[in-house]
Amino acid sequence: MYIIWFYNLGNTIDKPIVVPIEVLLVTDTGEKYPDAYYPDIMEHVAALDEDHKGDTKYQYAAIAKGELAPKSTKHCVAMFEDVDPKARRLDIFVTGISHFFFWRWRMVDYSYKITYEKEQNYWKLIEHGMTKDTSHRSYEFETGGW
Repeated sequence: MYIIWFYNLGNTIDKPIVVPIEVLLVTDTGEKYPDAYYPDIMEHVAALDEDHKGDTKYQYAAIAKGELAPKSTKHCVAMFEDVDPKARRLDIFVTGISHFFFWRWRMVDYSYKITYEKEQNYWKLIEHGMTKDTSHRSYEFETGGW
């Protein structure tokens, strides 16, 4: 079983920016899942994206991070495999998209948090926005942590 989440990273200014993005899913059962990418299922996954166009090229956090050209957008997908079936609530945290000065000087790095709750057989969006919630910080990524 997979949970698939689509998102876009956009640069709206006339200068390149650096985006050190990381994506993590946390369940109410205490499990944590880093995003992954499974190329074998991408054809099926792309069909699930309401905004998909035939020429859409998807990236995931590990390859989307880095420099983002001026006035450009990266179409991204996060895939989470074997999420605890007992979970009733999911929080997806996206870090590295807050203002450069916050993470550069290790000040509070606001994360973007998206919360879903299970309602029968589907996940219902409950809330989303920037947050100071740091419950995801204890997870060590291959990139060295946040």
